Amino acid sequence: MISAPLSAVPVHYARRRLSLSVRFGVLLLVFGIMIMFVGVAMVAGSRGEKPKEAVEMKETPCAYVTIQNNYHVDLLVIDYIATMQQGETEKEDYYLALFFDGEQKPYYCALCADKNTALYDELRAYVADETQKIGDARYDAYYSVRAISKIENLKEKFEEKIEKYDETISGEFGDMSKSIYYLQYICGADEDYNAVMKGRQTKSALGNYAAILVGAALVVCGILLFVRDKKKKSLPDETQTMYQYPQQPGDPFYQPAAQPQPYAAPPQNDPFYQPAAQPQQGELPQQPYDPTAGNGTPDGTA
Repeated sequence: MISAPLSAVPVHYARRRLSLSVRFGVLLLVFGIMIMFVGVAMVAGSRGEKPKEAVEMKETPCAYVTIQNNYHVDLLVIDYIATMQQGETEKEDYYLALFFDGEQKPYYCALCADKNTALYDELRAYVADETQKIGDARYDAYYSVRAISKIENLKEKFEEKIEKYDETISGEFGDMSKSIYYLQYICGADEDYNAVMKGRQTKSALGNYAAILVGAALVVCGILLFVRDKKKKSLPDETQTMYQYPQQPGDPFYQPAAQPQPYAAPPQNDPFYQPAAQPQQGELPQQPYDPTAGNGTPDGTA
């Protein structure tokens, strides 16, 4: 007798692979919840937020200018720098400009004119008019500030334009310094700055609510895909054929196949029973037909 223990047979469990609709539903749920979370967080953060107050540039040294504030600036436009595109569509124009800070020091900066503003058309008309001179285009307005380095190739073009005009500008205004920011136009000084900023906040809030709705729609679509997949699995598969394994004698539900019953003579009391005809005395029993006997007649006679 072998005393060595038998090695255990490894058991492999088949993993059920999720259907494509379930996996897609999971993605919709995840993205929907993320979008909803971001939208709710943005709405909660902006609720009760007051518009940024504009800071007077003429009262602020340039070293203390930050991108967190909006500024009221009396800006002088010098010349066109470049146009930035989004795909094949022109999006923004940039111009070389100058301003004076709180210490009355002149600084070069870049001015951004978005295509959706009136300033965009006005500055293009200024550049196209050959009778205009440096100093004719002044824009006392409200601006936000952004870093020049954030715009690709803008810093290099900014430096090139300064080299072109520096001698002329320095002779007029003295030694010029360079700002690291460009100014983004908000509205003119004669407009209601607070009303414009509240309008922007309202648009931003609507965008956040729209994000929440989009996220909710994705979540609903994901749930519907789960329900559809579950309902589909609950229905019988018409393409699947049923196969019944043969029963074995050891099976408790085994039923042997029916065997043919031996012939039983009909009972004598059956009213429709007719016994087979018996040969009469003196008659030979009827022989089966044999075509080779005699001339082919059944009884073999000529």
